[in-house]
Amino acid sequence: EEIVFIVIANAQSRVRELERGNVDIILTLPADRIAQVKKNQDLRLLKPKTLTKLSLIPNCTHRPFNDLRGRLALNFAIPRKKVLQLFFGGRGQVCHALFSPLSWAQVPSALQTEYSAVKAKRIFERLYGNSSELGQLTLLYCRTPYAAADLAPTADFLAACLNSAGFNIEVYAAAPQEYRRNLIGNLYDLCLLAEEVPALDPSLEANLMLADPSRVHDEYNVANYSSGRILRLLEAARSTENRAERLECYKAVQAKLDNDGLEFNIAWTDLVHACRKNVDNLDSDRWGILHFEKAVIR
Repeated sequence: EEIVFIVIANAQSRVRELERGNVDIILTLPADRIAQVKKNQDLRLLKPKTLTKLSLIPNCTHRPFNDLRGRLALNFAIPRKKVLQLFFGGRGQVCHALFSPLSWAQVPSALQTEYSAVKAKRIFERLYGNSSELGQLTLLYCRTPYAAADLAPTADFLAACLNSAGFNIEVYAAAPQEYRRNLIGNLYDLCLLAEEVPALDPSLEANLMLADPSRVHDEYNVANYSSGRILRLLEAARSTENRAERLECYKAVQAKLDNDGLEFNIAWTDLVHACRKNVDNLDSDRWGILHFEKAVIR
């Protein structure tokens, strides 16, 4: 007769409440509890596709990422498969393209860069000679645990990989408000981000990166990045009502941004939810949003 939504901030507490029968459904089961819940005969797992992505954002106003070669070195230095395995037990798919495979507007990236610390180091050394000239770089992430998994192990692993490729990385975990201030104030060199992104549509307004004609991205600093081609494509997309024409402009924008390396998508994760077995007809749509209105509690 009614559905009650309860906010339980601690992920482990959510699992405990589900196991005790105090709640019927929990969203985003922590990766380290999936095996445990799977063994529980009174519970079942729901594994819809989602638009949750793990990405690494370079600050394009800071060296070495104000240079395309620095961003290319970064791309080679990321072992995407290992990161996905560490972050969420390999659930999901490695991604090189800017937009989700779930979007019908998605275009596979032409740059399927394979992990190579050797290539990354070679590019980096040609650019700067050695890391001492560049100084220390900060890898920022939010200290509050992400619902699916703690970001700290992933941040530490990425820092180790980047250091082996010649970068000099220190990891900095910021509280949510400080994290956002650092993003807005550009007080970072790299940012590790796990987020749920909006469903993408050629309307352009569906994605913040393309919504504002005056800048390419909503929060991340790309002030040293400029592209007449991007601006022309955005202008063309906004000036037509033809959906097919907009989509072609949209795809061309994606290809350009992928090529220029403004944001490195590491993986799209398939999140896991859990519910009690007496919850009938629980469905998930193609975006991974649970249809609670279709759930019948016996």
